[in-house]
Amino acid sequence: MYMQSQAGITDADESLVELDVTGTTSKNMVMINRIPGQPAPTCIQRYLMRKHVYEPLSIDQKFLDSTMFPWLLPNGLYGWDHPREGNVTMKMYNRARLMNIDRRFATDKMYVLVVASIIEQQQLTSSISVALRQSKEKINCKDVLNLLQSNKTSDHILFSSMLSEIRGYAGYWYNVAQVLRSFCQVFGKATWFVTFSPNIRGWLALHRSYAEIHRCIVDENNIYDMVAKDPLIFTRFFQGRLNAIWRFIHSDAQPLGQVIHSFYRKEYQENSLTHAHCFLWIKGNFV
Repeated sequence: MYMQSQAGITDADESLVELDVTGTTSKNMVMINRIPGQPAPTCIQRYLMRKHVYEPLSIDQKFLDSTMFPWLLPNGLYGWDHPREGNVTMKMYNRARLMNIDRRFATDKMYVLVVASIIEQQQLTSSISVALRQSKEKINCKDVLNLLQSNKTSDHILFSSMLSEIRGYAGYWYNVAQVLRSFCQVFGKATWFVTFSPNIRGWLALHRSYAEIHRCIVDENNIYDMVAKDPLIFTRFFQGRLNAIWRFIHSDAQPLGQVIHSFYRKEYQENSLTHAHCFLWIKGNFV
């Protein structure tokens, strides 16, 4: 195997240094040892990823899901590009798949990650395309990438409208921070800061939901394993509990006082479980 050595070779010397391929350290890695008398290879040169023998697939390829996930769609039918009546979007199709009684799609981690990445890429491409068409200045791909990676407030404002619905990007969190900041300016400091965390060991209704759907015994000893296997059931259950307690807090019962305004955002704990942080403004408790 021949490689260009980065050490001990001048700009004028363009000769190739022969390195000895001694074998593999894993299925996907080739290890290259130094030949006596030759410059030592760099770390990148020393460990090389094996080249894949197949051509990569494009996300625009027709029947991509049938090609990538034959164990989920063995007949190649009823995938993303299957002919259907009406306009069924990618999000609509996969929402139906993930919420279906057939849990094969929802419990396949690779399928969920691929779907999420494709939908996010489609949203990002669409948002940037709209912004570029509306822009009066000439912007190329490099400029767009720099704006996405920028930490400047002015750049966040420029991209906040197009990325406000795409979580994980600066524009989304910039808008969230601006909304919360405006609430504090109008209503003053929040009266209550509340965190709602799940109690999956004690939620027997959650245990019954998993047991009914997956047809197995579920209790406090294996509920964490079931949530890791099928997190969508827990996510919907937690959202239902959060909606219920949110309605109770805002009801005439006024358990925390008369709520005149509220704000909350969900996030994930270290154990990957969802919890929510809430701000509540109570009447008569302005600061």
